[in-house]
Amino acid sequence: MRSFPTLLFLLMCTAMGLAACGRWASAQTGLEITVPAVHQDLCLAIQAEKPGPAGVLIDQETPDRKFPVQWAPAIAADGTPTDDQVLLTRIPASKEVDGPRQLHWQPIADDQPAFQPAFQWIDKSDASIKLVEGDDRVLAYNHGDIISDALPEDDYRRSRSCYIHPLWGLNGEVLTDDFPADHVHHHGVFWTWPHVEIDGRHYDLWVSRGIRQRFIKWLHRSEGPVAAVIGVENGWFVDDRQVMTERIWIRAFQASETERAIDLQLVFSPTDRPVKLVGSPGKSYGGLTVRFDAWPRRDAIVRVPDRTLRHVGSGQASSEDLSNTRLPWASLSSHFPDAPHRSAGTILIHPDHPDYPPTWLTRCYGPLCVGWPGVEGREFQPGESFTLRYRLLVHKTEVEHPHLEQAYAAYCDSQEIQAR
Repeated sequence: MRSFPTLLFLLMCTAMGLAACGRWASAQTGLEITVPAVHQDLCLAIQAEKPGPAGVLIDQETPDRKFPVQWAPAIAADGTPTDDQVLLTRIPASKEVDGPRQLHWQPIADDQPAFQPAFQWIDKSDASIKLVEGDDRVLAYNHGDIISDALPEDDYRRSRSCYIHPLWGLNGEVLTDDFPADHVHHHGVFWTWPHVEIDGRHYDLWVSRGIRQRFIKWLHRSEGPVAAVIGVENGWFVDDRQVMTERIWIRAFQASETERAIDLQLVFSPTDRPVKLVGSPGKSYGGLTVRFDAWPRRDAIVRVPDRTLRHVGSGQASSEDLSNTRLPWASLSSHFPDAPHRSAGTILIHPDHPDYPPTWLTRCYGPLCVGWPGVEGREFQPGESFTLRYRLLVHKTEVEHPHLEQAYAAYCDSQEIQAR
């Protein structure tokens, strides 16, 4: 027969063990994700059921490592926000881990310090909002008209709206250009088509001839420790008649020491009649375009999966430029104005993009143009929505092919991750 002290000791051990098990079980209750072994940061947006008001993700192998979590609305097929939630987190690359990493949700008590918001949206003017991360400028979204007084009042290229500019680099440099002298209709990060056909009539959204984008309303605006998110609804207007609704979502993730990821989700829905979109003949541009401020114009280098493109020849365009070429990604590097050294920007195509990979036009003097639906064109019916998703990478320095290939693989891998 055991003595009373022995029984007391056993009871205490049992209680301690149950408490420990309870803590472990509660840490794992509600949400777990498995991330692949990639030596790149993973910027994740995963639809999941929110397990509690506040929490972090912890690594099962190194539970002292905590990753902040943020929640944003899931996006419906027509681009409107839903009541479902998307978990946002950035998992830094781990050089020591060779296999998948198990992450699970750990609640944060009300009296525990939480991660502070890293971002802030600032109303820059009546036409623009600016995003900052701490003291660093990230981007400006221009929802109202931006006007160039250098162009005459009757020039339809004089004003534009519904686009990103400036897009800042991690050295504080401006990566994008607006109203460049060589193509004054180019404007930062934009999404327009040169051939829009409605009721048998032709319009040119690329240069705002006969049709324009116009802000309608905000869908969402938030900032947190992981990312900043905005959703906006715009329309395409022929005079006062709206012919297309576009719902645009921009999600900028917290930067690492060397890189920032910015996700774009563009959703388009014709209003009351069919709309046909066609890319530029022989070139394919029409859709997402990033006009980089490469300077001098012959300085830039464009990298695509199977080659490096440089400015060759005496003309503005390079003989090495690509037209109507299918690519999953493209990157442009230059010594941008006011930058201490060369840096770069990259466009990644989401693996679920229509007609993946789409065609492109690349130009070493500055623009990278995704062409979809391309030169064949496509007609979209009222009530039919189509979605185009991309990731922009802002690189602090010039990057080579191995890094770009790994970054694209990590982006594709991240789309397969699910919460359970």
